[in-house]
Amino acid sequence: RSHSQLLAERVLADYLEMPDRNRTLADIPAVVSAAAEGRVHRLCIREGTEVAGGDGEGLVNAAVVETIRAGGEVFVLPEDKIPATQPLAAILRY
Repeated sequence: RSHSQLLAERVLADYLEMPDRNRTLADIPAVVSAAAEGRVHRLCIREGTEVAGGDGEGLVNAAVVETIRAGGEVFVLPEDKIPATQPLAAILRY
């Protein structure tokens, strides 16, 4: 577990330090859309985050499922590592 936690923190650091901000997303609907298009390479999620979609499906869950479906990686970080106001951090493939 500690290895995966360190890896998740490195991925979040990569997101924060990425010079090409066009390859990052934090807006939840935009992340879900990019994940559905297969564009999300790595997704960091704040532990315990749930955001209901218009049809009742959790948007965070949709982002996770679509990211994994397209071969992306998903990392869950403790609440103290990602602010509640921005619970998702995505690094895009393109």
